[in-house]
Amino acid sequence: MRIPSVNELLRNYYKQELKVETLNLKTYKEWKEQGYRPMPNRNPLLLWGLKTKKEIEQDLDNDGFPIPGTGRVIEYCPIMYLYDETQVYNTYNCK
Repeated sequence: MRIPSVNELLRNYYKQELKVETLNLKTYKEWKEQGYRPMPNRNPLLLWGLKTKKEIEQDLDNDGFPIPGTGRVIEYCPIMYLYDETQVYNTYNCK
């Protein structure tokens, strides 16, 4: 038996909450580039993003700027803030 991922469980939950068959999820920036904005009082949907690496705790130079390559690298999955097409409106039609 296959165990569903957290993102699969969240997507199924969001489909039920929004009462939709499929989700068309995009970030705020992606919607904005297409001329859309989130509707007032609509909260973004949260999903885990792809694993990424980040360098932290870097040494600082004499001016207080981080020195690349001197820190510790961590791997993590960032949280993505997404909106479905049912949560946005077209700003081009609002004149």
